[in-house]
Amino acid sequence: TSAAEYKKLETERNRQLKRVGDLKEKLATLEKGQLPPTDPKAKRVDTPEIEALKKEIEVAEKKVRADQAHAERMKDLEAELTRIKDRKEKVKQPQNKRVLSSEEQLKRDEIEAEQRAWDTEQNIEKLNEDLQRVKDRKEKATTPKQRKELSDAEKAIEEQIKEEKKVWAKELEPAKKLRQAVLA
Repeated sequence: TSAAEYKKLETERNRQLKRVGDLKEKLATLEKGQLPPTDPKAKRVDTPEIEALKKEIEVAEKKVRADQAHAERMKDLEAELTRIKDRKEKVKQPQNKRVLSSEEQLKRDEIEAEQRAWDTEQNIEKLNEDLQRVKDRKEKATTPKQRKELSDAEKAIEEQIKEEKKVWAKELEPAKKLRQAVLA
């Protein structure tokens, strides 16, 4: 072999040794749960050892990214739960159609329960305002929204509203008869 060929072989061997060292370092970083910085370079076909390390890195990187995404989703769910517990209005966000982990589903269920509790509180507040309005004998300007399910407290307030409306109607009956008699 000539000196030029020997130099090429030595250069390639040094490149491969450097590449193996870089890949092992990258794998160690991924095993710590961190993502290494990416450097876009032209791809070269390497030795089987290097290719095997690349595949191992790819698998480890996928796992780290999945763990980071899960942690981010849990942080978002925790923020959503805090928002609902603080009774702050929701800012609309698009829904994600992927399978949830059991931990995420538990957090979503907790969020849903808090949202229902908050909705019930708001509904009771509105019903109490309606009850007070009826007790004060004032007409409502708009019709209430139909509710599918009411809690026991809401049902009790609804009943009070109905009873007050009946009493109110009896109070207005003599005035209606007088008006009809005058018009007739």
